[in-house]
Amino acid sequence: MKSVDGYDSFITFTDDYSHFGYIYPIKERAEALDKFKIFNVEVENHHNLNIKIVISDRGAEYYGRRTPYDQVPRPFAKFL
Repeated sequence: MKSVDGYDSFITFTDDYSHFGYIYPIKERAEALDKFKIFNVEVENHHNLNIKIVISDRGAEYYGRRTPYDQVPRPFAKFL
């Protein structure tokens, strides 16, 4: 079921420093990098610290598509 704005999924980020959770609505997984950039700015502005490590469930939206030979990196993997 979609929301009034057309969103049918969400992505969450948890700041391990403050333990705050951030939820962003998304329409497709390809928006993960854009939402991470928003999260990154919010955390850096709020705590005056840089994000050094990202821990995830190794989903393809973060690390890229796997092939028989290797993994094709996506922009998220190159962001940090």
